[in-house]
Amino acid sequence: MIWRGTLSIAVFIISYGVFLVSGIPASWALAKVEARLQPHAKVDMVDIRGSVWDGSGILALREIPLGRLNWHLSPWRLVTGRIHARLDLRGKHLAVQGQLNVGSSEIELKNVTGRASLPLLARVMEMSPSMTGTVRLRLQEAQLNRNHLLTSARGRLEVSRARLPRAGINLGTITLLLTPSKHGVTGKIGNSGGNLALRGEIFLFQNGRYTFRIYLKPSPGPGQTRLTGSLNALLGIPGPSGWYRYSGNGRPG
Repeated sequence: MIWRGTLSIAVFIISYGVFLVSGIPASWALAKVEARLQPHAKVDMVDIRGSVWDGSGILALREIPLGRLNWHLSPWRLVTGRIHARLDLRGKHLAVQGQLNVGSSEIELKNVTGRASLPLLARVMEMSPSMTGTVRLRLQEAQLNRNHLLTSARGRLEVSRARLPRAGINLGTITLLLTPSKHGVTGKIGNSGGNLALRGEIFLFQNGRYTFRIYLKPSPGPGQTRLTGSLNALLGIPGPSGWYRYSGNGRPG
């Protein structure tokens, strides 16, 4: 049959093409990627090994070494116009693994798990490292649009041994539960342990803006009087139940 012959030829061409492409050194491909990312994200990678499809390299963001990134790309997904990759990044203060799917207009993350030190994340995000602790992430799924803005997310973020050393505040374990909402992502925040209780909500909108409402209350015990005085000076008088309200809104960057 003619269609069988045509199919055999197509399979041979695709297989041979994949064989050739799979031999492309990762260093050559990443040089092209870095040239595009460098002006925006300041991404660098050295000690690159392997091929485009299976390789690794030491990743740095804004000149901050993060660890060795290992990747595996599926060449067959390219036939549908998508990139599907399994990523594993491991360093001294960070370990993250998960799946990355890239389409024509969106980026999808799935089954992302990991941990990182909070001071390292603060440096990467160019924020003041005022809090210490260890972040643990379990993200079932998340979507970003072509502008790299978060449009949907579902998962859990936990900060253990959270402290504000300069203020002498122990926040215990902080949890943030992320769920998709009509206009973006809703995050419910709370904590357990420590000498300052907190609870509230964070709203991340698809246009990049955010709002938050956080309620704080000193826990009974040593230091309660000092914390109450500090919160009075910063946030004013608490509500009838003793909770202080802190809210804000804006756009990152």
